Amino acid sequence: IIFSQAAWGVVSLAMSFSPRELLLVIPSAEIQPLVESIIKPKLSGSFEIVVGKDFASFEAALASHPSFVLCCDSPLLVPSLMEVVSRILEHGGRAKPRWIHSLIAGITHLQVPSVKASGCPVTNAKGCFSSSLAEYALCACMYFDKEIPRLQANREAQRWERFVMGELRGKTMAILGYGDIGQTTAGLARAFGRSEKRRGGKKW
Repeated sequence: IIFSQAAWGVVSLAMSFSPRELLLVIPSAEIQPLVESIIKPKLSGSFEIVVGKDFASFEAALASHPSFVLCCDSPLLVPSLMEVVSRILEHGGRAKPRWIHSLIAGITHLQVPSVKASGCPVTNAKGCFSSSLAEYALCACMYFDKEIPRLQANREAQRWERFVMGELRGKTMAILGYGDIGQTTAGLARAFGRSEKRRGGKKW
């Protein structure tokens, strides 16, 4: 679901480009099915879409187009990502990048000489992940505070056990990294009456 939101972001932005623009996608194995089921069906009529994980996959297409859009996943999921991106930018021949988009929330991995030298816009998926991950963070807090494993074990044992559950209200949440995800998490936490300490913002 998270990557579906990011994929729709790519679709919306990419549709502003001229017809038959070249779209290069470097996906992880996890989102490859979403590339096939969302991005390709939506854009294949207007874009030549090439999917791959090495320079050889894109070389022929780059030789026949004057420009391209590059969409890539996380270097943690595609270990060769930055090597491939650099080769595309440095050895793409006459094809020049018009836009580079990261499917993840950060672009730190794209702050390399070849990307900076290209001079093209670089965007990311900021905001696509925030609500889902913030909800997950609060779900994890409740999972442990309410002792869900204990309840599941009691269910399996068909045992009725009375015990006092913990409460999130009044507790303090420490948030390391106060970007969009951290801020959204803090907003949900306040509904439980929690105060927060954060590193990466002004408050600690």
